[in-house]
Amino acid sequence: MTLSTKIDQHMGHPDAGTDLASKNSKPRPLIYIYDFPEISAQYRNYTATGDYMDTNYGLDQVFPALLQESPYVTTDPEKADYFFVHIWLFWPGATPRLEPVLQLLSSKYPHWAKKNGADHIFVVTADQGRCEYRQYPQTRHAIFIQHFGGNIHHVTTHCNIKEMWGGDCDRELLLARALSRGEEPWRCHYPGQDIVVPTSAYERHDNAHDHDDFMWGKKVNFSAPPVPYIDPDMRAVTSNRSIQLFFSGHVDLDGGKSWEQAPPWADVGYSFGNRQTISRMFGRHPGYGIGGHTGASYWSNLARSVYCLAVPGWGWSGRYKVAINRGCVPVVLQDGIRVEFEEQLPLGDLSVRVPLWMSHKMPQLLDWLKHINRTAEMQANIDRCAWRLFWWRRPFGRAFEVVMCELKRRALGAPLMRLDVQRCELECGDGVKVPLLEGYNNV
Repeated sequence: MTLSTKIDQHMGHPDAGTDLASKNSKPRPLIYIYDFPEISAQYRNYTATGDYMDTNYGLDQVFPALLQESPYVTTDPEKADYFFVHIWLFWPGATPRLEPVLQLLSSKYPHWAKKNGADHIFVVTADQGRCEYRQYPQTRHAIFIQHFGGNIHHVTTHCNIKEMWGGDCDRELLLARALSRGEEPWRCHYPGQDIVVPTSAYERHDNAHDHDDFMWGKKVNFSAPPVPYIDPDMRAVTSNRSIQLFFSGHVDLDGGKSWEQAPPWADVGYSFGNRQTISRMFGRHPGYGIGGHTGASYWSNLARSVYCLAVPGWGWSGRYKVAINRGCVPVVLQDGIRVEFEEQLPLGDLSVRVPLWMSHKMPQLLDWLKHINRTAEMQANIDRCAWRLFWWRRPFGRAFEVVMCELKRRALGAPLMRLDVQRCELECGDGVKVPLLEGYNNV
């Protein structure tokens, strides 16, 4: 089966959605795609990697598939606003080195040097974003479309407070120290430059199948069961949201091990302490469903919950997306780490971000939001429009439109993009309203 056939199976849908590209008289941003025939066998080898679009790291394949079918592609590099580096940086199972790519860009293709790579786009699915590629300073000014929005590389995994001062594990203090010395630490995410986006996993479609999970050595199906906005049976489940705050997943990676096997500081860096803190404070709170993995009931529990925790693992997390796609208001708990589209969309209309130092007030905060009707407003915004913005596949997904809108805004030099969540319309810096419910490829 060819890659194009697999793309059609993932992205196509005969019964819904409209491609509005033909109606779009202003197709900017214009994007030139580097095909790299010299190294395509190394960096886009479908025979070797197979189809991993449904996995957590599938945006490598999903994003270029959407781009190639869009009106934003130009074959004339002189007209391009941006240049897309079409390689699959599948991580951590098959992370190729970037040296051959960067060498080609600097030696054979003249456009890289013109702006020092600032108009070049990479898709990066690594757990901690561009920090996994900090050995390549040439990419400092390039645009990384990635899932991780953290500031600097996470170091607390090795925070042995017997041998080191705890301040040396504090990311804010480390960043402040570096800046005070006139140093520029390598960031995992550069605000205003990189774009934090949702994962392509957990999207229901008819051709989903099990994948070999390269991290855990088992078969995993990353496509999700029915979602309320697509499947009427699941919609009925949402009518009884009896769980007030829900989280299910790993908490203590080394739980039950002796100190000889795993000292107390060995796994504290997992989730940056967020999962552990909430679990210990509110694991038995009335009306909350917080604990370990719940298996098959996980997806229906999301649909039965009012609020769902959006917390990280070792890096980025898909929990904001899976919550919002089931009408559950995400509660973001990850200091110093942006979630998907936090710089582009008014996430305060859709979700709640609680600093870790405020988390001991979580029940009071969430009850207050319900009391002032803010929770109901956010649920309505999600139902009406926002769930589509965190979904990639056609015909329902509009995550691609959010990215194109942001790139268009930058190309036009406009100060910001806007979302009218009531009308479900984007404005990308040119004053034109983009109706997201009418179709796609219409930025």
